Amino acid sequence: MKRFSDFNVTAPEKTFDGEKIKIFKILNREIKVLNYRMVDSKFKQSQQRLDLHIELENVKYIVFTGSVNLIKMITQIDKADLPFLTVIEKDGESFKFT
Repeated sequence: MKRFSDFNVTAPEKTFDGEKIKIFKILNREIKVLNYRMVDSKFKQSQQRLDLHIELENVKYIVFTGSVNLIKMITQIDKADLPFLTVIEKDGESFKFT
């Protein structure tokens, strides 16, 4: 009989810890981005959702956003460069990292 370890199954990506926080509560404030992941969005307007694991004032939070600009910007970052400091600003109807 096979053992579970014989199946070469890997554990799912570790979930982020911390409370959910709305993006509007962290705008224009310096945050530390600890990690991020891209998942399929449940909303039709956006095909992907960005989950940000952040730290603000030494407290960990999770931010969910479908912002196309933030998704395009963060996917250019190598995960080996995490964590990093940034500020999320509203740019018209969009958001951007600065």
